[in-house]
Amino acid sequence: MLMHTDEVTLNFDTDTEEVTDADSGDWAENMPTLNRWNIDTSLWYNNAVASGADFTDLMNAYLAQTELTITAELETGVEWTGLAYLTNLSPAGGTGAGYVKVSAAFIGTGDLS
Repeated sequence: MLMHTDEVTLNFDTDTEEVTDADSGDWAENMPTLNRWNIDTSLWYNNAVASGADFTDLMNAYLAQTELTITAELETGVEWTGLAYLTNLSPAGGTGAGYVKVSAAFIGTGDLS
């Protein structure tokens, strides 16, 4: 459904909890807690694809807060799949050929495999 991706950023973050105590001296001590991931992307979406997919599908997923299966494949050949929600959708006009410039952000729910 997505065409001509300009850029994809797959972000991994780890929350921490401060565990500083009287023996820590002058430095804060932290321990890792929860991991999270998200994807930011910009792409050209073909709004005139004959397959039946169009921009309305993206908008409907956003409005309905639909849990989506996301697969991210980097140029290194590494591929991850996980569940995510579309948290930002920013269309920026189109061309006469039916292409729409879109920025989108997804936040993962659960792990990537």
